[in-house]
Amino acid sequence: MAMSPVTDRAVSTGDRTTRGQSYRRPSRAGKGRSSRLIWRIIAINLFPLVPLFWYLSYLDRYQNSLIEAELRTLSYQATTLAESMGAFAVGRGRRGNLKLLDRQTKHIVRRSADGVDARILVFDRNFEIIADSFQSGRLQVRRQSLPPPSFDAELIFAEIWNHIANWLLRRAAMPPYRNQTQHRDIVRALDGHTVKTTEATESGELKLRVTIPVKRYKRVVGALVLLIDGTVIDENLRSIRGQIHMLLLIVLVIALGLSIYLAGTITRPIQRLAAAAERVRTGRNRQHLIPDLSNRKDEIGDLARALGEMTENLWQRMDETGKLAADVSHEFKNPLASIRSAAETAMGVEDPVQRKAMIEIILNDVRRLDRLISDTAEASKVDSELSLQETMPVHIGRLVATVCDIYIQTDRVAAGDLTVGIVGDASDKMVNGHEDRLAQVFRNLIDNAITFTRRPGKIAIRVDTVGANVIVTVDDDGIGIPIEDLEKIFNRFYSGRPKTETFGAHSGLGLSISRKIVEAHDGSITAENRHANDGIVCGARFVVVLPRAMDGADGGVAVPD
Repeated sequence: MAMSPVTDRAVSTGDRTTRGQSYRRPSRAGKGRSSRLIWRIIAINLFPLVPLFWYLSYLDRYQNSLIEAELRTLSYQATTLAESMGAFAVGRGRRGNLKLLDRQTKHIVRRSADGVDARILVFDRNFEIIADSFQSGRLQVRRQSLPPPSFDAELIFAEIWNHIANWLLRRAAMPPYRNQTQHRDIVRALDGHTVKTTEATESGELKLRVTIPVKRYKRVVGALVLLIDGTVIDENLRSIRGQIHMLLLIVLVIALGLSIYLAGTITRPIQRLAAAAERVRTGRNRQHLIPDLSNRKDEIGDLARALGEMTENLWQRMDETGKLAADVSHEFKNPLASIRSAAETAMGVEDPVQRKAMIEIILNDVRRLDRLISDTAEASKVDSELSLQETMPVHIGRLVATVCDIYIQTDRVAAGDLTVGIVGDASDKMVNGHEDRLAQVFRNLIDNAITFTRRPGKIAIRVDTVGANVIVTVDDDGIGIPIEDLEKIFNRFYSGRPKTETFGAHSGLGLSISRKIVEAHDGSITAENRHANDGIVCGARFVVVLPRAMDGADGGVAVPD
């Protein structure tokens, strides 16, 4: 991988400029910053609870239905009592006018008080109270339910909860409870109207009142008031709201706990990975490693493994770059030393023939340097091109056939003592890759085979499919490869060439570049010797293995898993 040195650098207030382009240094990961991801996860998990809180407002409809039902019951009871009083508790006064009789009215109220949960009040036309169900006897004893005589922690808690519930059940739309309102209802009842009133006290307690006229022969003689506390309604609403609130509280605690747990299992590893990546970016050695989260069988573990492999691959590429620079400098020294020696010798030689020989040496070494520079540049840009270009479906059989046709027309093959061709059926062999680079691999292999093949001879190329792979073999009729060099031939600047070949005609980078290209395609390339029936080496064989592209259902190409 080629790495261009930074020529310009300007550091000022955290900004850095490189080759005319500026960018801001990213903030240090995981240094005292609260995780925004945690709050996002909590907000997303708690957001569904908002409609549930909002739904509590719809309990007002339930409350209204209960109030209407209670008012209907009170109206029915009040009508029954009013009719009873109009029939049995109405008499003539001194002036002969109709009026409510005190004794009979009180008797009806006293008899009805046990069967009616409401407080019963009876008024005459002068707004005088004739009977009150909360008072009985001559002493006018007031009857009212009292709380239990003893108080314990449970009752105190219940009282506190009642106050809270009453505050939550505040009815802003209801008028406040006042005696003036009751007086107004009595006035309307004496005018012959039935009045239903719903009020709320300052503490939030509900009061329901029905005021109905008492008639005798369609003549209003008094007003009957039934008054109850909305205790049952409040208790029903309080019970439902309490259950919903408790359920929401439990759900809230569970959602909050799960959110914190989920955020912790996601954000903490990500913060560790971000901090490790920052240390790798700013560090100068390999002691900063990506945390090992391989035990996690989820995307975080996949991310950690990918970052670890990426970091290791980065170091390997940096090592490869350093080795390439070292190898190139070593290879350049030999022709430079030869050029220097030939030039110094030519300066002191008077013989034109010897001077011409020295100049020929210099020219050959210059051509060798030019070839080394070209091939080195080609090798250095292979990685960048393969990483930038997208892979495409490549018909490997047609590609190899095209490369063979090019060589058939060259002087080295067209003479007739060397044949290059495909053996067998190469159709329907597809791979995903870079067509130009794969063609370069096969050109390098055929060039290498032409160099070592004895004349007359042949170079046979076979394209086969084995499982999920496409295998391309290149066979020659050469002298074979020494056993100890089967792996070394893929090293850079390998110099094992035939003696008949001009020194420096090849740079020794062809097979190295070929292996790099094939491995970039997730494949492999190996070398082996071919043997005749008697076991004698009869040539070399190069085997290229590439993942096969499978035909998709839609006619496209997909790489198999």
